[in-house]
Amino acid sequence: KPVTTPDVEVEPVELTIDGETVTAKPGVSLYDVISKQGKKVAAMCYHYTFDPFGSCGVCLVAVEGKKANVRSCTAKVQAGMVVTTDTPDLFEARKKAVAKHLSTHPLDCPVCDADGRCELQDMAFDHEITNLIDVKRKMIPEDTRSVVLDFNMERCIVCGECINICEDVQMINPGINEKGKFKTGALQFLYPVPSHFNAICL
Repeated sequence: KPVTTPDVEVEPVELTIDGETVTAKPGVSLYDVISKQGKKVAAMCYHYTFDPFGSCGVCLVAVEGKKANVRSCTAKVQAGMVVTTDTPDLFEARKKAVAKHLSTHPLDCPVCDADGRCELQDMAFDHEITNLIDVKRKMIPEDTRSVVLDFNMERCIVCGECINICEDVQMINPGINEKGKFKTGALQFLYPVPSHFNAICL
């Protein structure tokens, strides 16, 4: 997986990741550098072809000198950074972030078309989430007006990937909808658009 494009005129700097000295150019996503070292940090909203969105809050790492955990996708490499990617506290913080997304997501995996090939399902398993409390349902009706895309906002976790591709590829801004206290990707603008155009957002 390629790393984000650094400033080619800037000299590489050294940082430490889990006790190992690593060289990278300033401005590169910390998540990319960590991944390049063969280390796995969970992430749901990140895609290497787009600017980091930082919406899922799962790709947390600890950076020396920072009071709170850092979202590694939006954090940029700086000289002298000391980064830790794997501690019990980080595992619990990531688990909490995944559980937050699950709390507003239908838990009908056995009858879901994505069962067995679902990133959210995999993350729940990896983070040992076996039960949830305070589950909330959005109760947003499924929208089938598009001839290409079937929008089920009950399953939207606001990862932002559809929004990123619409902004960066289609050059249109869908934004985020708020339904009461819930947020969803606002893709209703796509319906009047020809099907060959809006299929990219799939």
